[in-house]
Amino acid sequence: MEHLSEYLTKKQARKAIIDIGQRMYIRGFVAANDGNISVRTGENEVWATPTGVSKGYMKKKMLVKVDLDGNLLEGTYRPSSELKMHLRAYRENDAIRSVCHAHPLVCTCYAIAGIPLDVPVLAEAIISLGDVHFLIAHFVVLPNLMYSHLHKQYTNHFFVLVLKYFL
Repeated sequence: MEHLSEYLTKKQARKAIIDIGQRMYIRGFVAANDGNISVRTGENEVWATPTGVSKGYMKKKMLVKVDLDGNLLEGTYRPSSELKMHLRAYRENDAIRSVCHAHPLVCTCYAIAGIPLDVPVLAEAIISLGDVHFLIAHFVVLPNLMYSHLHKQYTNHFFVLVLKYFL
């Protein structure tokens, strides 16, 4: 993976999170308060979506800033519990600048059916996404168990399709 040397500014990151959240919501990639988004803005700082807030109705004042250990640096809302996955990815792969966790219906259907997205069913998906790794995770997530499985995936893939995880 190509190493990116520059980070987005606080203003750029917060705007990107709001914009992506609205797009995810409008396109039905998330429902209710599903999903989460984070953007790394420095060596030890990440802006992220809060827990319990619809991505379609987020405001910049709702976003939270944390360090790579998850300590709250700015904001009054609580970060999502799933932010731990994002933070581990940032700590272990310096090239990662953002993480977006969504539940697109088509991807969810593929995951439930056990069909990896690299099966040549839709040429557009293969051309635009490239290699989407399929992780079968039929277990309740114990903090380090899921993260260690994901670690193997996000070091070599930009997209990971996860089947059945529970926090």
